[in-house]
Amino acid sequence: MYNIGLNIKFTDNFDRHVVKGILSFAKEKNWNLYAKGLWFSDLSKAKLDGIIARIETQEDEELCLSYHVPIVDIAGASNNKDLNIVKINDLETGKVCGEYFLKSGVENYAAILVSNTIWAKERYLGFIKAIGKQAIPIFQSPLNTWYDTYGEMEKLDKFLLALKKPTSLFCVNDLTAMKVAETCLKNNIKIPEELMILSVDNEELMCMLAKPSLSSISLNLQRIGYEAASRVEEILTNNDTKATIKLIPPSTLVERESTMFVLTSDPFVSKAIMNIRKKATFGLTCGELIADIPISRRSLEERFYKIRGKTLLEEVTEVRLNKAETLLRDTNIKLEGIWKSCGFGSAQRFFYLVKNKYGYTPKALRKILNSTKEN
Repeated sequence: MYNIGLNIKFTDNFDRHVVKGILSFAKEKNWNLYAKGLWFSDLSKAKLDGIIARIETQEDEELCLSYHVPIVDIAGASNNKDLNIVKINDLETGKVCGEYFLKSGVENYAAILVSNTIWAKERYLGFIKAIGKQAIPIFQSPLNTWYDTYGEMEKLDKFLLALKKPTSLFCVNDLTAMKVAETCLKNNIKIPEELMILSVDNEELMCMLAKPSLSSISLNLQRIGYEAASRVEEILTNNDTKATIKLIPPSTLVERESTMFVLTSDPFVSKAIMNIRKKATFGLTCGELIADIPISRRSLEERFYKIRGKTLLEEVTEVRLNKAETLLRDTNIKLEGIWKSCGFGSAQRFFYLVKNKYGYTPKALRKILNSTKEN
């Protein structure tokens, strides 16, 4: 039985979900956990065997090193090459955002960064690599400046107003995206018609409070915690002191109002795509989804297929299946609740379409998706 310290502040969504993963591993191994804060034994009074830490400052690092025990860092912000690190694959996260924006048809790109942070820089580099650009317009400011969501930031106003419209705007986290959304509202910049905003972290309350709601990449935070704990166990059990870095891929892209815009050469097709993205999971028919488009169904079908290479129904089905996949992987909602909330109309239709696309029943697919997430 090991005594493991947690140098984690428990102040945000990241900390809380990472600790869930640590707790899961700790219960399997019967560890004693120590930390600063409620519900944990006092870290300062413990004789520790190892530490899992979110090292973001020199002070954090010096405190952890003072215990003279193995350390696993979950932040990846330190330049210390001797640290074991388990962290999000930030390059891959940025790449996922870039690949998503490429499908929108919008050719202008920009990014909002947190200055002087390794993770923000890596997400940006992954993003520009995915969109095939050497550089794009960027605005950056230190982390502490982004916490004042409703305060004035004149330079940000000027940056957003000067961007070509429409622009796909990548924000490196939800905090920056929330500030950008408020700034757009103040300056009458339309989201998503003029600025499509996609961010990272998927802090649900923050994303839903924004006007409009923010699309965001969900991170595999519990897996970071579990893998960090596993690495501590490995070091202590096998005396494996060689420094390693384990990168955890992002989870899913949660699409909300801030990215529900597609630019094509045909405005009627663009309108149809936006209607489908917004309302396909409401259970509406294709006819109902395109009722406000002032051309015939046959003409729209022809235009749509020419640009998208698929029918309206195929587009609707893809949106519904994508949501179903997310719910199967990330929730414990019963199958009946999933097919109803995705707009399939019947259990039989849901089971048929899932089996046709994935080769598995919904129950079997859920098991496979969860197995992949854990590994």
